[in-house]
Parts: sequence; structure tokens; C-alpha cells
Amino acid sequence: MTYRPQKILIIGDTHRQDIIARTVIEDEQPFDLMLHTGDAEGSESYLESVAEAPCRFVTGNCDYTAYPLEEELQIGPYRALLTHGHTLRLKTGLEGVASDLKSKGYDILIHGHTHIPMAEYKSGLLILSPGSLAYPRQEGRKKTYLVLTLDRDGALNYELKSV
Repeated sequence: MTYRPQKILIIGDTHRQDIIARTVIEDEQPFDLMLHTGDAEGSESYLESVAEAPCRFVTGNCDYTAYPLEEELQIGPYRALLTHGHTLRLKTGLEGVASDLKSKGYDILIHGHTHIPMAEYKSGLLILSPGSLAYPRQEGRKKTYLVLTLDRDGALNYELKSV
């Protein structure tokens, strides 16, 4: 099967740091879709206007918006779950969450909340976290985001980038 190649920008935990988010969005254009893993804190409309592409947002624990807590996406042949992650208790470990989501037919989990970038497989589930463009918590404290690409054959590639 042949798929439409896509470039997907994944950001999250921007916490109204709109100048940094705008710079990343402008630097990565053009892209086909932007995913925000929550905690935009009211900047969603602004970020969407800068993106010039379809955007999906989920509600984080610091948001007071009408966006869903999670959203299911189809990325080529892959079924993905976009969520902030606070309702999944991601800070307590990923193995149980990964095996549960895999058993429900998901291939990818895209989350925020931890402010720590991640791109790894657990229990056959690809777990992606862009980290944070506002308040990174990983060693070195770099502000990070992810670019996910899908090629014509349905292969996924991801690149963790820092500002």
C-alpha cells in the first residue's frame, strides 16, 4: 500500500511561551499537521494561526479549555493516541500504560506532562514525548520538540530537536 508522505510537528507543554513556540513553528514549516500535547494555557488559537496547517490540541492539567483529554489519530497505517498524559499517570511508569494501549490496538502514544523528551518502544508501542518548549526537566534542560515523518511506504521516522 502507498501512503501520502507527511511531516508532523509535535510540541507540548508550551505554557504560554509563545515566542519560542512561534520560532519552532516557523522554522519547521511547511508541515502537514501540528500536534500539541497540552498545557498551552490559552495560546491554542494563536499557535494555530501561526502554524498555517491543521492542528490538534488536547487539554493538559494546566489548561482550562474545551479540547478533549485525548484524541485518536490515524497516521498512515498507525493508530495513535494523543494525550497530555496526566490522566494516565505517566510519571509512575510506562510499562503498564504501554501494554494496556497496545492491547487496545494502539501503535503510538504521543504525550506531554513529564516535560521530558522521549522516543522509544515499550511493549511494542512507540512512545513519543516532545518534552517542553517552556520548562524542560531532563538533564541539560534543553527546550525540545519532535518531528515525525511518514514516507510513501508507511515507514515512520522521528527526530527529537532542541531550540
